[in-house]
Amino acid sequence: MIDFLKDILPAPNAGEVFVTGTLKQLSGRDVKVMTHQYAETHARLAVILTNFDNDSQDTYFALARYNPHKSKSGKSPGRQGEHVRAVKSFWLDLDCGEDKATAGDGYATKKQASEALSAFLEVNSLILPSHVVDSGGGIHVYFALTEEIPPEKWNPVADKLKKLCDTHGFLADKSRTNDIASVLRPPGTHNYKPKYGTPRPVKIKYTGALISFAEFAGAIDSALEKYDVNCKLMSRIPSLVYPADGNTGAEYGPPDIDKLQSALSVLDPDCEEPTWKLHRIAPLVLAAKQHPELHDQLKELGRQWSRGDLYTEATHDR
Repeated sequence: MIDFLKDILPAPNAGEVFVTGTLKQLSGRDVKVMTHQYAETHARLAVILTNFDNDSQDTYFALARYNPHKSKSGKSPGRQGEHVRAVKSFWLDLDCGEDKATAGDGYATKKQASEALSAFLEVNSLILPSHVVDSGGGIHVYFALTEEIPPEKWNPVADKLKKLCDTHGFLADKSRTNDIASVLRPPGTHNYKPKYGTPRPVKIKYTGALISFAEFAGAIDSALEKYDVNCKLMSRIPSLVYPADGNTGAEYGPPDIDKLQSALSVLDPDCEEPTWKLHRIAPLVLAAKQHPELHDQLKELGRQWSRGDLYTEATHDR
């Protein structure tokens, strides 16, 4: 556990602390609240986490180093984002279960989540994670850095990572990706949720190389730029979505088939029907009407995208 904490967390610093938390039942109430303890070193943090787990408690660690402070109630140690001093990783929390999949907040199984993660990384040419952890109920993905960074450098990149997930349709927990005060379950503990019956171990499934901040931030920027360019390309095809604006798209001339194929290759055809019909197929149909000489090529392009051929190639052929 200590090696994992050293990879994920900043180094200890005098006067600053790491935070661990556990969910405890409020006396006489059917409610659990998180209570925190502070640790000044990774080793001490590991001891507290292990003690909580040995006491059959769901255990979490905060992913940053903090100035010590009180909770908003003033009654216990706090974990407020404005008191973060340094971070050394980015993270994604993939929730799994039929209920999560039905609500559109996650994936039905860990296998499906893993496959979606692979597609997300490949399509966007992202760097491989440094760690992947089975949390017992889902998957935690870490991009641990070679150096620690302050919040003012972490926050904008985390916001972009969340935007990239949303743009791609990757179902990472929206409340975690860009929350610098997040907590996750550490490997070496157990998931004690009653619905699982037997406690499930939290364990590392994959470990890779640490990543430089500049390389990670650059990869996120490149991926978002690709989506931005492709969305602009799609918008240059005459659109049926907002016909009242009087823009027929004629001033752009005939569409570039190769660029359209590149644009469509990162757009998932498994989308809502209005998006599929009005934002993808309808512009192609109108472009074919305005440029009859490209009718057959545009028709075939629409078929390939709708079948998933283009998106599959973009996912697996990188």
